[in-house]
Amino acid sequence: MATASQAPTETPTGVVFPLQDGRRSTSAAGRAIVAAALAEVDPTGADAARRETAWRSGYVPHFRRLVEAGVPSPEAWTTIAREGLAATHDLLHFVAADGSEVALRDAVDLDADRALDTVVVRGTGEPQGFTLPWRDTVLAGDDIRARVAAWVADGIVEPSVAPAIDEVIEHPEWLRLDGRTLVACGAGAEMGPAATLLEWGATVAAVDLPIPRVWEALVATAAGSAGTLLVPVDPTQAPTEHDGGTEAGTGSSGRGLDRDAVEGVASRAGIDLVAAPAAVADWIEGLPGAPVVG
Repeated sequence: MATASQAPTETPTGVVFPLQDGRRSTSAAGRAIVAAALAEVDPTGADAARRETAWRSGYVPHFRRLVEAGVPSPEAWTTIAREGLAATHDLLHFVAADGSEVALRDAVDLDADRALDTVVVRGTGEPQGFTLPWRDTVLAGDDIRARVAAWVADGIVEPSVAPAIDEVIEHPEWLRLDGRTLVACGAGAEMGPAATLLEWGATVAAVDLPIPRVWEALVATAAGSAGTLLVPVDPTQAPTEHDGGTEAGTGSSGRGLDRDAVEGVASRAGIDLVAAPAAVADWIEGLPGAPVVG
């Protein structure tokens, strides 16, 4: 993605920020998108975002205001998300390889410059209940309750958090996502939801860069989970003898894919969403069911 210091003569391609005074300004776009998101629910906050002159160092209070403005009602959250996304689609642009430039909103309707196939990785694990990553371990059950109680005692979280979490622990069926397909953009991100969704039995359509180590981790996680991973792959690269083609399956142990199969899938997986949004949109549109994009 183009940066604030990038001059138009560098002819970037893919998703870019809009031009302002001859340069592609990240700050101008940030101000405008946050202001649009706040406009209906917090006009004063929207005006403050528009007038912020030091966006690179001063954006934090405006993002805090986004959170505060959404607290009163679900409708407020929905409005913030809808208007912010609409502004993003209008303000960000897409530059094709031939140099033509359109609003991001229109980029997904362009003819894709490539097609994607799908490899299906079906997990062999059992659905998990609520767990809590904590430092170098993962807490469950009473260990979660003890940790939350300590946070309450230290004033780190509100007291109302404890009974809410206890109720979720008592009802693991609330977390079951069998039969639901969710699209995870940046699926390999350390703080992303893909691994948790797979643990809860979801089908996850994963979008991330074509970096083998990223996909090795994703595929291995999926193989041992209760969910199913849908992997976009380059159809021009033939499957290896190990990765099973379009259905990755399980290893002979029945405990997930062996190392060769994981590496085989990972070697041809992934796509750059910033560079090829139309190809990603076509791939998602062709998936079974009604995927939810997250």
